[in-house]
Amino acid sequence: MNTTMIVSMLAALAIGCSAEGTATNDEELATVALGVDTNGTTLDVAYAQSQGIGFVGRYISFDGTHPALTAAEAQTFHGAGMPLVLIWEVDQTRAFQEHSVQGQRTLGAGDGAAAQSALQQIGAYGQAVYFTVDFDVTETMWDVTLKDSKTGDTISVGDLIVAYFDGVDSILGAARAGAYGTYTVLHELFARGRIAYGWQQAFNRHATDPREKRAQLRQYAFGDGTTGWGVSGAGALDYDRAVHAKFGQW
Repeated sequence: MNTTMIVSMLAALAIGCSAEGTATNDEELATVALGVDTNGTTLDVAYAQSQGIGFVGRYISFDGTHPALTAAEAQTFHGAGMPLVLIWEVDQTRAFQEHSVQGQRTLGAGDGAAAQSALQQIGAYGQAVYFTVDFDVTETMWDVTLKDSKTGDTISVGDLIVAYFDGVDSILGAARAGAYGTYTVLHELFARGRIAYGWQQAFNRHATDPREKRAQLRQYAFGDGTTGWGVSGAGALDYDRAVHAKFGQW
């Protein structure tokens, strides 16, 4: 099964399945700090602080179009007393694109090593990184089965995602590994000890799910208007909140 086929299948499931439980909010989890994440390099730090923002998520790798975080940019944030959350994304479906358990482990190890190098370049060696599973992975999707492209064994989408984080952990260690994803992704990876940090994504169809209380970060809205923020374009600004004091910030 190729990448296009499995993504199409998962997209169909997303339409046919309800989101993970009913739409809820997680107001019982007290907000420690408000933040934004951005794929832009020109965020107006002073304006962000005037809006009550206490941390910023920035990519140390993205899609090749949007520049990654540099040491100079990081120094600008830190000089303003603004901690950073470091994000790794190459492709939205990176965590299951190989359709092979061994292939995903290899891919995860490669991304872990590249992330390690990127951290060193910006002076953040040893810091935590959030690796994205940037798709609406529900419980049903997690259990979707397919044939392993290398062994022919029957595996699940969940097996592929876990294998990817096995590879990441082989380089960074689980204590520095974070995941951005749905409740299902975070719950399963936390339960298996593959991550120390969770960042629960928001979708327009439902709010973040309060069941995964271990997730330190909650993305609660996608930015529609970016006036005043200094960034523009698709995915330029999303809104987050920390519900634990330690969320892998640097």
